[in-house]
Amino acid sequence: MVDYKIKDFNEEYPNIPFPWYVELSKHECDEIYSILAKGMGMHSEEWIPYALHRPMEDICRYLNINPDNDLNVINLLNDINIPLPEDIYIQWDLVYELDIMKLNDFSNYLYDLWYPSVNIYIFDKTFTWILFITHFENIGLIRLNKENNSIYSLERLDLNKCELRHIPSEIYEMKKLKWINLRWNPIPKEEIKSLIKALPDCEVTFGGKPR
Repeated sequence: MVDYKIKDFNEEYPNIPFPWYVELSKHECDEIYSILAKGMGMHSEEWIPYALHRPMEDICRYLNINPDNDLNVINLLNDINIPLPEDIYIQWDLVYELDIMKLNDFSNYLYDLWYPSVNIYIFDKTFTWILFITHFENIGLIRLNKENNSIYSLERLDLNKCELRHIPSEIYEMKKLKWINLRWNPIPKEEIKSLIKALPDCEVTFGGKPR
């Protein structure tokens, strides 16, 4: 949890203690990122820690929900038939910014903890779902360990700024893939040539948009 959120909360609620939370270490984050990545069909270590960002945003299914200014996470989970956990993980916008909080606290003080200029990712210890809330308050959901919610179902994959040094082996098997962006990934040229050969119907770009 970044310090300025605690400071702002204490100024807004001087008589209420800041909600309980646990800030996870880099090692703990990597362990959790690995579990989530595997739930989306990503088993290579190269995906860590970016699975919760680029690939997940392409895989998730956006819900036909338009929240008002009082988005209530508890009501939202009830609406999509997810059992309410006591604790949740919140991945803030930055990699390795992962906290555990009480669901009730997070839901009650959502707009004191989350500034809607960033994306957030919410899940629980079952690691069977991820709720994705964009900075526009669009809401996406992934049910993990489901064939149609894996990278193999994708036709496009934006890996911009993932800093991958090698192409994860799973990408070579993504036969439905029609477009992939590898911008700002220091991948050897020979691997890129191999990818183009393995997926001849896939457009490989380095910053361009799909044709």
